[in-house]
Amino acid sequence: MQARFSQVIKRFRDDARGGTVVLFGLSLIPAAGIAGVAVDYARGQWMETKLQTALDSATLAGSRQTTSARSTFATNTFNAGKPEIDGSIASPTWTTNTDGSFSGTVTASVNTKFSALVGVPTMNISLKSKASQAVQDDACILTDRNSTRLNSSHIPLSRMPSSA
Repeated sequence: MQARFSQVIKRFRDDARGGTVVLFGLSLIPAAGIAGVAVDYARGQWMETKLQTALDSATLAGSRQTTSARSTFATNTFNAGKPEIDGSIASPTWTTNTDGSFSGTVTASVNTKFSALVGVPTMNISLKSKASQAVQDDACILTDRNSTRLNSSHIPLSRMPSSA
């Protein structure tokens, strides 16, 4: 196989007609563009994960506070844990729901490097988090209902560790 590959490379190198080189050169343009878009997408996913972690932490921290102090405490926790991104992060919004749970939402806009060359200068991220505190103890349950990449996540009760 290696000998065959060496023959192909030698034939490519020795071809004096030039058509192969032109075709190869032209094929590099879309290949580089696809690789660039993949890099931007990976950066966006990484930043989304970091923001989701900060939002989840802040939502859990806020849900443990008295109702009047929740929003301030959650905002301070979010600001302490949010990542530095190449773009902008809007201030999170907090809601104490009628069922006693505490929710947070945040949006961000991440600047792209390679996708900007094809007319997509930013990637928008919108995240939500909700935490409920159990009545009988200090446990909190975090649910993720509407992430841009994850529709729902939960732990079925049959898989919850027993407290015995």
